[in-house]
Amino acid sequence: MSNENRNYVCNKKLYAEICAWKQKCYESDERVLPNDYIGESIILIAKGAIKFWKFSNYSRDWKEEMVLDAIENTCKYLHKFDETRFDNPHAWITHGCMNVFIQRIKKERKQTAIKYSFFVNNVYDSRDEEMCSIADETFIQDIHDKMTTYETSLKTVPKEKISEGATIDFLLQ
Repeated sequence: MSNENRNYVCNKKLYAEICAWKQKCYESDERVLPNDYIGESIILIAKGAIKFWKFSNYSRDWKEEMVLDAIENTCKYLHKFDETRFDNPHAWITHGCMNVFIQRIKKERKQTAIKYSFFVNNVYDSRDEEMCSIADETFIQDIHDKMTTYETSLKTVPKEKISEGATIDFLLQ
């Protein structure tokens, strides 16, 4: 980080910096690079958001990927922050990070299910004695159970069951 080694984000300063950056973008009719303070703040917010207890059981590699995705997504869509409607960029960025984390988890779960499905349907042959000796029945049953769990989680919830106040807890189930 620049001159100061900080571990917090001043919301008022971040708001002022984003407003000044957006004003520069309006004046030049093209997107200008945000300053270091905005970039450092996005990084700090993403790293702080990953500490949310719902993400504690994921591996360090997954968390790093999730944080990098969140930083990339926030930088990509920061111009959509409406400074006339919102005065809390910290909450706006945190909310965006949480959404990116959830999307990364869904993407990884889908990829894992595809790998399991490919293994069960194309690689594993229960008639092959050598294959059966390598992959025992509990292993195959575990993969099959995980595939079934993933497939049942894809079933959509009727809209009348989703309340207006649905929280991130609902999305992570």
